Amino acid sequence: LSEKIWRPAGMQADALWQVDAGGGEVAGCCFAATLRDYGRFALFFMNGAAIDGRPVAPDGWVEMATTTTEAARVGMQGRGGYGFQWWTTPGPQYRASGIFGQGIWINPEKKLIVVTQSAWPGATDTAMGAARQAMIEAVAAAYPG
Repeated sequence: LSEKIWRPAGMQADALWQVDAGGGEVAGCCFAATLRDYGRFALFFMNGAAIDGRPVAPDGWVEMATTTTEAARVGMQGRGGYGFQWWTTPGPQYRASGIFGQGIWINPEKKLIVVTQSAWPGATDTAMGAARQAMIEAVAAAYPG
């Protein structure tokens, strides 16, 4: 990730990815970066996961990862879906969610990115999640994009 995406895409600080006992990166969690680098990563992804105009993901992969499909809707009760580490919504936006309040929210139609880093007392918190979502929706509503 560092050699092929992180540095070439312009991230400024080292990130941390927890490894398991065998030395492999833990899939699906445990990645930490600065607030600004999360924003840079979101911008990289919103712009098609390309570096210097060259895509680093296979054709169609970004669209598949950020579009709600029938398979991704399983158990979501119409609220969107999940694909390739991105949570999708019925609208144009999609998001990445971490534990303790970290998150990336992207609305490509508005060209709007909201990144949150938090220190919730627990890994997940329904009330804090709702407050964060209300803040994101207020930012989106006020943003003229």
